[in-house]
Amino acid sequence: DHLCSRAGLSPVEPEAMRGKRRPQQAAAAAAAARPAADPAARRPSAAAPPLVGLAAALLLQGCTAPHWPKLPSKAQKPVEREFGQLRNVVESSEKEVESFGSTLGQRAEGLLNEHKVARSRKFSGPVVCQGFQVFKQHRGTTSVAGARLGESPHVTCPTDYVYGGPRLECSLVGRVCLAGKDGNDSQEHTGTCFNQYNFTLPGEGLTALTRSTPTRTSEPPARADESSDDEEPSVDSDNTTSGEPFMINLAEGTRNGTAVAAGNRSRHTVITPEMLRCKDEPYVELDFEHAEVVRPSQPQGRNVLGLHWPSQLSALWQPIGQRLAQSTKSGWSLRFRHVAKTSTTPVDMLVTRLDRTSPPGDPEKDGKGSIMGFVTINDKEGEVMLRMQFVQTDTDYPVALKKVFFTIFDVSDGIDGVSNKEVTVSGISEYFLSTFTHLQVTKLRETEYKFSGLQSGKRAGRESVRTMWQNSLHRTVAFMFRDTSEFALKVTVPPGGKLKRIEFTGWSEIVRYGRKVFSLPRNPLVDATDQLKASADVVMQDEASWAGCALWLGSVIAAAGLLAIAGSLAAAAHRHWRYERGQRALIQDIRPCHVLLD
Repeated sequence: DHLCSRAGLSPVEPEAMRGKRRPQQAAAAAAAARPAADPAARRPSAAAPPLVGLAAALLLQGCTAPHWPKLPSKAQKPVEREFGQLRNVVESSEKEVESFGSTLGQRAEGLLNEHKVARSRKFSGPVVCQGFQVFKQHRGTTSVAGARLGESPHVTCPTDYVYGGPRLECSLVGRVCLAGKDGNDSQEHTGTCFNQYNFTLPGEGLTALTRSTPTRTSEPPARADESSDDEEPSVDSDNTTSGEPFMINLAEGTRNGTAVAAGNRSRHTVITPEMLRCKDEPYVELDFEHAEVVRPSQPQGRNVLGLHWPSQLSALWQPIGQRLAQSTKSGWSLRFRHVAKTSTTPVDMLVTRLDRTSPPGDPEKDGKGSIMGFVTINDKEGEVMLRMQFVQTDTDYPVALKKVFFTIFDVSDGIDGVSNKEVTVSGISEYFLSTFTHLQVTKLRETEYKFSGLQSGKRAGRESVRTMWQNSLHRTVAFMFRDTSEFALKVTVPPGGKLKRIEFTGWSEIVRYGRKVFSLPRNPLVDATDQLKASADVVMQDEASWAGCALWLGSVIAAAGLLAIAGSLAAAAHRHWRYERGQRALIQDIRPCHVLLD
């Protein structure tokens, strides 16, 4: 105001600022507007031109500004100060996170080492419970490995079976002493006693030997080089519990000490071979009866308020790296939606062609009937390559199933062989055929077989329900796949001017009543120690242990934290940019005073 009044100008005050000036500014403006007492003070001096130039420059920035900005002081700008504080917080947070991660890693490593040390201390020493094997007809051999005191042995079952019996533990069950030559049961005649160990239920063994613990006697084992009955047995002289452990082998019913084990069963639940049970290995069931048939022309997902919302919107909650978009490939496909379900996700079966994009038959007649699905094949095609994929529902993301069955019906027509088909499949672990099958099997290479109907197929003379069912089994083949997300079928149909179709399902009676053939060398034993909690399930590319879940959850939390920090930095930078932009606009947006300078 003072400079404008000295230059003979009237300052332009915005309407928003009228009546809102500070008292100090109003007093200074009033004092500057009063005329000076000395008239000479109002006359321009010789230094008027420089003063006028300076006044003009100041007027352009202060007098005629459209608003009254608060010029930055020597102190740091508020936005810059906030930005600096936020940067300091981020840096300190990064240091804290790094320190916390380092501390957590050291703690985890320490706990792991402590666990290893404790386990080595607990299960140190020799193997005192001898392992054994139990053979059961039609199932194979079940093996129990040797174990140390307090340790649970490894129980292994044949292929396709998992352990379903009680948990075992190597325990101290009693004490046995060798009898003397004269038949006296006193240990003074031999001076040798041994601890007696056996497999029991967890926690049912003895923790220590006391005076009340009954002592059993047993005849000393004969030496192979024993020349006379008067020769002393070669054993360690020790009247305590040291020396060679006395072990009982359940597989040997005549070994010394078996009677002792039988006598202890009234006090300890000693494991017997009959208590070891191996049950059928669980598998993923393909339920075509309740599956939904989805063709390419049908939209996938849910229709909400007239809008199509595909289920891939749930991708926001799925792990990073999954391919969640639906397939955009052109060509024929057939999807059996929700045909299976694992413990983690529902599964679809997607059927496509590998050789062409056109449908193999009539797509309108493809679908399902009762408990099976089917695909039509035009006899003009001759040979069709089908791809069977197991994917997450409404996506193309593959899901590897741990164990799954796939059955194909009516490979042989069961009459004269004119309508017989040929099916070639690879990657199978096992296949099942009836004893009087009408199918011919040709091994092309390892895990790849061709199944074709016999030309001399015979039809049952009297068609009863039983004979029809048996005849159907004779024309059926079932495959078992392990840890697979897809497999291919090459189907060859004979010419005949008719539309053929291939019918399939999951598990069928041929698996129960047929004979099993292994395509690979049979796994001798499958470790079943931790299979008390075994489930059917799925082998995801990520299958899921607690450590994996914790790592995934930690990654999500870390990513969310980084996004929050990045958002805060972006907001601060945006505010700083707006502030600088306002300052530049303040200088450029100049309005002239009421009176222009000469």
